[in-house]
Amino acid sequence: MPKEKSHEKPPAQISSALVGAEKCIEEIFPDQETRPKVTTFTKWRKKGFIPSISMGRRIYFNPSKVQKALEERFTTQAKATD
Repeated sequence: MPKEKSHEKPPAQISSALVGAEKCIEEIFPDQETRPKVTTFTKWRKKGFIPSISMGRRIYFNPSKVQKALEERFTTQAKATD
């Protein structure tokens, strides 16, 4: 069977520097057509799905930690069929 294309960067290429929401989304979801909007990303942050750092009025993200949190939160395991 053909392997599905992965649109995510391998974890080694994801930055660990603090960046804003738009840059974080670009790094984690390189395919512009399938990446979530900033409003969705903000909702995930407010619900505690992804880690963030607040400095004054600015919000920063560590893309490698965000990717890990998204994988843990949204990855579903295949169910065995009998």
